[in-house]
Amino acid sequence: MDNLEHLGYKYLVRRLPPYQDLTSATSVPPTWIGEISLVEGEYLLGVYVPVAGEPTESIAMSNRGLHIEMSGTWRFVRYDRIERTSFPDEFIHGENKLRIDRFTILLDTGEEFDVPVRKRHWKFSDTTVIMRFLLGVRRRIYNGRIHID
Repeated sequence: MDNLEHLGYKYLVRRLPPYQDLTSATSVPPTWIGEISLVEGEYLLGVYVPVAGEPTESIAMSNRGLHIEMSGTWRFVRYDRIERTSFPDEFIHGENKLRIDRFTILLDTGEEFDVPVRKRHWKFSDTTVIMRFLLGVRRRIYNGRIHID
C-alpha cells in the first residue's frame, strides 16, 4: 500500500461514511465515475459521494489529485499545486465552525476557489476530515515521502 492509499484509509475510509474506497479488487464504483477523465498512469483511490447515487458535489481522490464536481463539470487539482486549504472566514470563530459546508483551496498560481462539502458525521464536519487528508498529503509531498508524477 503506497502512502496515498494509506492516508486515504486512515483519514477517509474510517472516518467518512460517504467516502467509497476504490482500491479494492471488489470495489464497485458509482455508475457515473466514467465522467472523470484520468491521464495515463492515474487511478482513483476513492470517491466522496455526499448525494447517494449522484455525482453532485462529489470529490474523487486519485493518486495525482482531486477531481471535484462543480456545477456539472469536473475540475482537476493536483495535490502538488495546492498551496493551502482553509475554512472561509465566517467559519473560523464561534458557533459557525460546527456548520462548515465548504473549504477553500489556494493553488500555487494564486487561484482560489471554494469546494462545497455539505455532510456532517459525528462531531466534525466532513470538510474537516477531507482537509486533514489534504494536509497529510501536502506534508508528505513537502518532506519528499510522496512524489506526484
